[in-house]
Amino acid sequence: MHLEWGSAGLAEAGRLAGTVVVVDVLGFSTAVTVAAERGVDVRPLRPGHAAYARRVAERSGAQVVAPAGEAGAAAALAAVPAGSEVVLADGGGGLALTAGARGCTVLVGCLRNARAVAARALALEAPTLVVAAGDRWRAGGLRVAIEDQLGAGAILAAALDLAPATPVSPEAGAAVAAWEAARPHLDAALRESTSGQALVVSGQADELTWAGAPDVTDVVPVLADGRFAAAGRPRGGMPSPR
Repeated sequence: MHLEWGSAGLAEAGRLAGTVVVVDVLGFSTAVTVAAERGVDVRPLRPGHAAYARRVAERSGAQVVAPAGEAGAAAALAAVPAGSEVVLADGGGGLALTAGARGCTVLVGCLRNARAVAARALALEAPTLVVAAGDRWRAGGLRVAIEDQLGAGAILAAALDLAPATPVSPEAGAAVAAWEAARPHLDAALRESTSGQALVVSGQADELTWAGAPDVTDVVPVLADGRFAAAGRPRGGMPSPR
């Protein structure tokens, strides 16, 4: 198992992968996982295509959800009726579509479903690339986001717990070490991160609660026919912030 960052990392390392796990903890991944817990399918689109997203939604009878970061996406998706379909144009969706176009099996991973994602990736028995989405600086460069390193680390740590002989790259091992160090004070690590502070300032602190609940669901969103749908089931029924 290997870890890389963003679209450039996917472009380089994705050529050798059979399974790709997209990790965007304070955004796309948690939102899609919450939707899957609810029984809601998510059609991902690349960011910056709001008009196209509306047209896609109109044709399919789906609902458009604001990109994670612009609104409380996890909370919004938790309120969508079960059996619905939504359209979400987001950077994480762009990563997923790119990986899918390469013929990879694409999973969405976050803290909520870290162990379930690890188990699913191991069961697929293919070279696995965990892609930490990161964020973008206003100047345009990739910002390494600690929450995505921790989410990736949680998935990779679970994989090593389930199958100790699993080979992991040094980059993956560093994420595991970061997760193990941060886990005792996870709430503070998420809240005090750059992304976490942005959510607090914008009045979206509830997203931290949705995102910061490790292993509360067995649901793994899997990309098929252009949509993410659930594989597995929630633990204990309907999703909740804790």
